[in-house]
Amino acid sequence: MFSCSGEKESKSEKETPSLVSWSNEFLIVHEDEDWAYYEDHENFISEYFSVDYQENLIIATTLIEVNCIDSIAGKIEVSNDTIFLKSEIIMTDDRLCSEFHKFEFIISNPSNIRYKVISMK
Repeated sequence: MFSCSGEKESKSEKETPSLVSWSNEFLIVHEDEDWAYYEDHENFISEYFSVDYQENLIIATTLIEVNCIDSIAGKIEVSNDTIFLKSEIIMTDDRLCSEFHKFEFIISNPSNIRYKVISMK
């Protein structure tokens, strides 16, 4: 859609999904020689992955690998009809130890659209 000035109108930010809150909890330590999280991601996280649509909200849970020393935050990215669930490293340490955390994302969904929700590795 174009306005009179010829500039393309963008979707109102009020209509775009946004992260309201997130939480995470430690579940298991990642075994060094187990690559299933990367090689068969969807099956590996399936027990922990869920998407629940409520009035004006999406509540999504997933399993994400994190470095146990890192300070992390939940993050989403929205592209067209898809919401990507991610984590973002805020502060890191050079020691490596990998573990899995269950994340819960509460996402505003003012238009009550059924988005495709994808958990990122």
